[in-house]
Amino acid sequence: MKKNFYGFIIILFFSCSTQKTTESISKEPLKNSFVFDYAGKLNQKQFDFIKTTYQWNNEKILIINFRQPKSFCHFDHCEHYLKGNKWWRDFYSKVALESCQNLFVFSDKFRLDINIDDKNNFEDKNSFLLTNFFKKKKSCFGVMVLNERGGYFQFNGDYSQKQVASFIENLK
Repeated sequence: MKKNFYGFIIILFFSCSTQKTTESISKEPLKNSFVFDYAGKLNQKQFDFIKTTYQWNNEKILIINFRQPKSFCHFDHCEHYLKGNKWWRDFYSKVALESCQNLFVFSDKFRLDINIDDKNNFEDKNSFLLTNFFKKKKSCFGVMVLNERGGYFQFNGDYSQKQVASFIENLK
């Protein structure tokens, strides 16, 4: 009987000790639940570069839709962009964009047959965004949403309308 009791205690001990009881650390703020890869605050030099390069003036929020290098992606994501203008219009038609500037930045500007117009479509000048933010996690796409105080959320990979809307809401 004692052997069975000790065996039961040992089994109970190991079964309880292998369960994770630590509190998980969440990257999600309390105000709306969403997923992001990175969050933080730009330093003044980064903020000034982005503000000047991407002509960010009066809007409270800047949305950067980033296309990473083809070498980071398993398909031709630039071709996808060229065929997807209507798709992007539909995507952002369901996101509240009041006081937001929404633009697209391409790391492979020479591969594109689009007009880098420095209004809606920009090159990643000096590979600034790739080097400082998007190189941390390779993917085809990414989004970075910033506020006028330099706070930002970033996600690398396919992102949703809900994510972008949550980034905007949490940065206001």
